Amino acid sequence: EGQAEEGILYHSLAICHSALGDDDRAIRCYITALRYYRRRFGVMSMIVSGALYDCATSYWNISDYAKAEDFWADCLRILLSQGIEASARPFEIQIARALYNIAASK
Repeated sequence: EGQAEEGILYHSLAICHSALGDDDRAIRCYITALRYYRRRFGVMSMIVSGALYDCATSYWNISDYAKAEDFWADCLRILLSQGIEASARPFEIQIARALYNIAASK
């Protein structure tokens, strides 16, 4: 249980750093949150997908397009494995695909 709370703390802190324009710090916090989330919820959980998405966005903001592509690809893989495409959330899968394709084209 403590791992989930710590993951949420680091994820929230990362979002704050990103909002303040400090994406390098945000990325470090996202990576830490991902470690906690993966231990607590497994590598293919939706909470991991969210952190991957957010981290990819920070990589994009610092023009590290290769890393952004990798993280968005991992996010997309989780979304597809969870059956999101067939659920009531098709918009999110379209966004993930679009972002992945944009990053892959850089």
